[in-house]
Formats: sequence, C-alpha cells, structure tokens
Amino acid sequence: EPPPQIRAVMEEMRAAGVEPNVATWTLLMRAHKRAEEMQAVMDEMLAAGITPNPASWGTLLSAHACPADIRAVLMSMRGARVTPDPASWQVLLKACSSPEEVREGLRAMQEAGLSPDEHSWSALVKLCHSPSELRAVMGEMWFAGLSPDLAVWTALMQTHANKPSEMRALMQEMQAAGIVPEVSTWNTLMNAYQTPEEMRAVLLDMQSTAGITPDVASWNTLLKSHLHPSTTTTTTTTMRGAHSGGGETQEDAMRGVMDEMQAAGVAPDATSWNTLLLAYRGKSAEEMQAVMDEMLVAGVAPDSVSYSILLNSYLKKGGAREVIAIFESRLKGSPGLINNYIVTAVVRALAAVGSEADITAFW
Repeated sequence: EPPPQIRAVMEEMRAAGVEPNVATWTLLMRAHKRAEEMQAVMDEMLAAGITPNPASWGTLLSAHACPADIRAVLMSMRGARVTPDPASWQVLLKACSSPEEVREGLRAMQEAGLSPDEHSWSALVKLCHSPSELRAVMGEMWFAGLSPDLAVWTALMQTHANKPSEMRALMQEMQAAGIVPEVSTWNTLMNAYQTPEEMRAVLLDMQSTAGITPDVASWNTLLKSHLHPSTTTTTTTTMRGAHSGGGETQEDAMRGVMDEMQAAGVAPDATSWNTLLLAYRGKSAEEMQAVMDEMLVAGVAPDSVSYSILLNSYLKKGGAREVIAIFESRLKGSPGLINNYIVTAVVRALAAVGSEADITAFW
C-alpha cells in the first residue's frame, strides 16, 4: 500500500490501543522507494522506542545502489549492535562495479568474521570477462577452501566464445574436478558452433555420451542456426535420420526442427516461434500473420518480440494501416506487450497515414 494509507492504518491501530511493532514499521519502510525516505522512517521507528530488526536493515540496504552508501549502512548496523548477515554483505557485493571493489568487499566480510560462500564469489565472477581473470578468481576460491561450482566453470567456458575445442577441453577439466556438466553447459558449447550440422553433433553427444536430454534452449539454439543464409542446404539429415531434399528453405528446415522438438517431448515456446517468424521476414506480412495464428493454435501466446517482428514486416511492405489496426485491436489494452520497437513502428505508421494530432494522441 502507499505510505499514507499505511500511516492511516497505524493511526487506527493506536486508536484501538495497539502500538505498531517492528514489523509494522518495516512495512512502512518498504512502501517507500527512496533510501532517504526509508531512513527517515527508521529514525521515526527509533524515536518511538522500536529497535530495527535485520529485516528493517535489509530493507534499507536494498534501497542503496552505491557501495559507499551500503558500507555506511553496514557500519550503522554494527553501531546498533546488529551483525550484518551474509545476505546483507551480498547487497554490497552486487552493487560493486569492478573486481577490485568486490575483492575489497570480500576482505571486509572476512574481517567481520564471515567466510564468503559461492554466492559471494559469484559477484566477482560476473565482473570477469577474460579467461585469465576467471582463472585468477578460481585460484582465490581454491585458496579460500572453496571449489568453483558449475556456474563458475560455465562462465569460464563463455569467455572462450566461438572456440569450441577450448570449451570441450574445459568440460573435460570440469569433470576431472568433480563437476558434472548440465544441460546449460552443453548449450553453452552449442553456441560456440556456427552450423546446424555442428550443433546437431553436440545434441547427439549430449544425449548419447552424457545421457542428458536437450531442453527447449538447446533446440532453440539449433533453430537460430538456420537463420544464417549459409545454412540453407539441398539435403538435411535430421537427428532421426530422415532426409529431405530439393533445395530445402530456411522455413522448411526450421519447421523440421520444431517437429523434432515435439517428437522429443519438448514443446516449442515463444522463442521458438519467434525464431521461425524471423525466417519469414522476406515473405509477405500475411504469411507471418499465418505463423502467429499457428502459434496461437499451439497454445503459445505471442509476446512483445512476436508483435515487433510482425509490425515491422507490415511497415516494410507499406502496411501502415495494418500496423495501426493491430495495435488498436491487440496491443492497446495490453501495456505489458508494448516495447520500444512496437512504439517506433506505430509512430512511423501514424507518420505515414495519420496526422500530427494522431501522433500526439498516441503519445
């Protein structure tokens, strides 16, 4: 509830002889958006003789974005004889924007008598962008008595983008360290390849060697590989061993992949259908609309990406009025579906067939 309404309830409580407690005051803090407003409520709480609890301090911490401000709150907690817990320190670590700041936070955490865990180190991992940086962090973790987990190894793999042989070597190193690659690890490896044939080989390897079932993200990665012009082939071999010939188009190849997904018990999601929509960019807007109709029949609701693709297709074909009609009939009442691309498409459509007043009214 907005702060005035909570304050009104607090007055009713007092009138009924019930004093607001720490939970009530913390709710009032959470109703505010700005850190200074929360601090003012905490000051009121203290003046009322109520001692803030860890949840109160956590609420105040989460309102700050600057590491220096968060440190100041942590110091205030200590001054109030409240020991910051790992979650409180995690707020500081996540606010850091450089590896040096995170390392400083980790040291401060240790000086406070807490041992950073994998979640704490993850803040440092996320700020490393080269293999050497991540290797250094992994060394620090080992020295601290922690074994890098799957997320750390996967982050290391991602620094070797487009280098599948190096990624495979890392997967072997992971396994030697006792970390079992999961489907997300294999998907990372798939993304290092360029062609559908290479990605299919990874899918087969995932299933036959590792005994892991590809998920929807695995299949979507394979789908996206067919969007590259060089992937249109005269003959395509599917994982089921079927062959199709005669100059197979991108759309045909992608529909084949979606059939395979379903045969494997994986239902295509919005990303799958949107990827198929992209293959129809050179076709008519009506054909794209037909794909969206299929999507609906399959029980998948078009999302903002779907409508962005469709509206821009109509716009490129001179269908400004269709863009406006789709916006009015399907999007106007669903603000959660509207993104910047849709707004731009509608403005361009209004500029083509409407008036300045129409554009002003739209804004």
